[in-house]
Amino acid sequence: MAYEQKKVASLVNGDAFEGFLLVKSISVRTGSTGKNYVDLTLADENSSINAKIWDYYDALSRIEPGRLVKVRGTVTVWQNVLQLRVE
Repeated sequence: MAYEQKKVASLVNGDAFEGFLLVKSISVRTGSTGKNYVDLTLADENSSINAKIWDYYDALSRIEPGRLVKVRGTVTVWQNVLQLRVE
């Protein structure tokens, strides 16, 4: 049986996600606690979702827009907008 990845457009709050997505944008930001995190926009062929990597480390800054990355995380809601909290 073939594996079928969930589509970004079908994700809802609380969903677990694991699959490959395209990095549309990426930036390192500083949170209210003073710690750095990574803010990304990830996309499949039809939709995109904002994503956060809270446990930042320097190697993450080498990820560039246009790269396909494997992602595992949980869908959450922040200010009424879905986002993916990457593990």
